[in-house]
Amino acid sequence: MRPLITITATVVITFGAALAGFFLRQYFHAPPEIEVPATAAVDPQVTGLRRPDFTLPDLDGQARQIAEWDGKLIVINFWATWCPPCREEIPVFMAMQAEYADRGLQFIGIALQDAEEVRDYVAETGINYPVLAGYREVVRIARALGNHMGALPYTVIINRNGTVEYTHTGPLDEAAARSAVARFL
Repeated sequence: MRPLITITATVVITFGAALAGFFLRQYFHAPPEIEVPATAAVDPQVTGLRRPDFTLPDLDGQARQIAEWDGKLIVINFWATWCPPCREEIPVFMAMQAEYADRGLQFIGIALQDAEEVRDYVAETGINYPVLAGYREVVRIARALGNHMGALPYTVIINRNGTVEYTHTGPLDEAAARSAVARFL
């Protein structure tokens, strides 16, 4: 029994230290903010502000600009494959993408990881919306969209005019996700 407790404690401590190291690295080595309206720098609340322009690579390395989806109701979800709550949301988002695509809804997943780390998961789950990936750039974009804690998952809804309408830190269950999107469809 004692070796099992020792092994379990070692695994928990190692995982906790790795997680703390990751977040400390993100905090202390965070790049400067991307340019957003002056009011966003003073007030961390970003709802009502124009979304920032940004470009990130998709999983094939193709540069994708957020402006590609202008005119649609955009739901950006910041996530990672190592984040269990993130993974729980994805099937709901996939179902909503399929259900509301013809009404102009566009989910975009932005993974805080290398594309190679995400590619297999996306193929395995059949994610039916664009997935972009990166590290430093993703952190900058998430901050510009109000995620100052660096939390995952983090979801942002941008209306058809490019204005940030909604932000949510943490996982969204199906009822909450559908309710948030329904307000803007």
